[in-house]
Amino acid sequence: MYIVNTSFFVDPAVQNAWLAILKDKYIPFLKGEGCRIISFSRIISADPVDHFTYSLMTEAEDIGGYTRYENELFAEYEKLAGLMFGERVTTFTTLMKKIEHE
Repeated sequence: MYIVNTSFFVDPAVQNAWLAILKDKYIPFLKGEGCRIISFSRIISADPVDHFTYSLMTEAEDIGGYTRYENELFAEYEKLAGLMFGERVTTFTTLMKKIEHE
């Protein structure tokens, strides 16, 4: 099992409009595409920053699921928000392997 984490760095000037798209369109899209577990969080920094940082996490059963997220599902985000916000929102995705513990 893998965790797919996409981090978003959002310019305060577009935060409200961007949040609306994530909450009203992109997250429902992911659920409709079979993403069972979705966690959406704002990252709080101890140091002052000039942007907001968010984390969107979902799970992938295998590398194929991750590839689908990167090639197909994240493309929907790009259609919904990428062109609209341009460089005011930057992203990067991290793949993590889930380690089971007792």
